[in-house]
Amino acid sequence: MNDSLRTLKDFFAAEAAYVTAGGPGKADFSGMAAHLHPDVVMYQAERACRTGVNGPGPPASSPSWRR
Repeated sequence: MNDSLRTLKDFFAAEAAYVTAGGPGKADFSGMAAHLHPDVVMYQAERACRTGVNGPGPPASSPSWRR
């Protein structure tokens, strides 16, 4: 496995652990932070842009993706 893919998989594993542990205000962010550049800025949306977890999102031609 190449380094980029390993880093991405490690980041997603750290993210899953963070969310499972309670997320913002409850869990330790350092596992995720270890994979990010010190100058990165992340924002969390109040809610997901679409609902549901099954199936694909809207097609790229839909108004949601053209903004």
